[in-house]
Amino acid sequence: MLNVIKNKFKNVLLIFNKEIKNKIFLNTINLNLFNNIKINYNNKIFNLNKLSNIKIINRNIIHIIPYIPNIIKKIEYEIYKFNMYFNIINKKKYLLLIIKSITYDVKKKIIINLKNICNNFFIKLKILREKLIKKYKKTILNKDNLNLIIKNINFYFLKIKKKINKLFIFYKNNI
Repeated sequence: MLNVIKNKFKNVLLIFNKEIKNKIFLNTINLNLFNNIKINYNNKIFNLNKLSNIKIINRNIIHIIPYIPNIIKKIEYEIYKFNMYFNIINKKKYLLLIIKSITYDVKKKIIINLKNICNNFFIKLKILREKLIKKYKKTILNKDNLNLIIKNINFYFLKIKKKINKLFIFYKNNI
């Protein structure tokens, strides 16, 4: 029973980490970003990753090699439309995307977004805590066991809340 409680709180933390990584970081590379870029080729629409080979060279550089050489301009245009955080270097046979450094205003918006995500997860944690307490109050008749379970629920609640706060500070400092 205690492992179930522990796992539910850990799942909230894992979801928090995924959401932060997917929504916040513009200065690190995530290849999922390119799944949303559509290219019109021969009157058909394709995802960028279907028309080209996308490789991460290092933390700030992406290498895109189109399978069809004559669409490089289309790819460059669509990437430019999609995301302004890349410097695009056209090398005729391939593209290099270099992530621009983040300005103060963008950093400020990212931190605000990060705070909002943290606050949403605090609300989710509170709701989870309340649901678990209600559930176990209905099912467990022995007061000692119930108090022990409530104590553990509160313990994991505070533990995950502290971890989210630490992650917030870590991510805020690494933007």
